[in-house]
Amino acid sequence: MLERRRAFRGRVFYGGRLAFHQRYSTLDCIIRNYTPFGVKIELDAIEVLPRQLDLIIPSKGVTYAAEVVWQSHREAGLALLPTKITHDEMPLDTMLRLRSTERTLRSLQERLDKFNNEM
Repeated sequence: MLERRRAFRGRVFYGGRLAFHQRYSTLDCIIRNYTPFGVKIELDAIEVLPRQLDLIIPSKGVTYAAEVVWQSHREAGLALLPTKITHDEMPLDTMLRLRSTERTLRSLQERLDKFNNEM
C-alpha cells in the first residue's frame, strides 16, 4: 500500500469535539491518530459530517480548522488546515455558556412579561 502521509501518524487517545454550522452544532469524538497535518477520529455513532469543521482538542488546548478527507461508518480522516486567528471568534466553551445564558435570559424575560400582563 502506498503511504501518502507527509508525516508519521502516531497513535493517540485524545478526547475531541467537532464544531460546525457556525459552532451551533457540536459532536464528541476520540482522536486515534495524530500528526500536525491530519487526524483519524472515531465517533460514537454513524454521523454525516460537513466538509469543513473545527476540531477542538481540550487536553492539548488547541483548535484546528479541518476538512473531512474520508469517512467510513464511525471513523473519519481530517486534514488540519492552516488556521487564522481572528479577534471576532470566541472559544467554544465561552460560546456555549453564552448561549445558555441567553436562553435563561429569554425565559426570565417571558416570565416577567407574563407577570406584568397579569397585573
